[in-house]
Amino acid sequence: MAKQPGSTKEAGAAEGFESLLEVMQGNSLWSGLAQLGLSFLSSSPKLQAFGKLALIEMLGQMQGDPQRLQGLPPQIHDLLTVLIQKRNEKVLRDLKVAAAKTARNSSIAVFYGTGHMPDMEIRLRQQLNYRPVEQIWLTAISVNLAESEISPAEWGFIRSLIRRQFEVIKNKADRSRASSSD
Repeated sequence: MAKQPGSTKEAGAAEGFESLLEVMQGNSLWSGLAQLGLSFLSSSPKLQAFGKLALIEMLGQMQGDPQRLQGLPPQIHDLLTVLIQKRNEKVLRDLKVAAAKTARNSSIAVFYGTGHMPDMEIRLRQQLNYRPVEQIWLTAISVNLAESEISPAEWGFIRSLIRRQFEVIKNKADRSRASSSD
């Protein structure tokens, strides 16, 4: 990404991506803290279940589209946008090659994260003239509350905590838009 010429949005996203890579490579204080946090979470099935529940609720609040997170800092929003678009471009190129080698009535599956799907659907419709025929839902993440010993009250707390945080982000973005239009 950093080597490709592009818009200032892509340049900002490339900087954000470089920062993210530094954290993931383990050479920073933040990566050390992240590793510590992950070790702590992995030590307890109940904490793992809490993490999954939080992720399930966050994905539900985004309705599968991270672009709906209007309160994100612009650099993070741009990073998500560029990552999704560039990765989807690559998948579409690979899909075209695979489709050319595949028998007419065969099928090809693309396993991808929920954040990619809105952009991917647009690309499949516009570039390949595909149309949806059916929708099949598969469970990607699940939590058995009884097995993980999470009470309904704890689940309710996680759910309301995530929803409140999304509401705070939305309200902050609304106030920011209102003050910039004055």
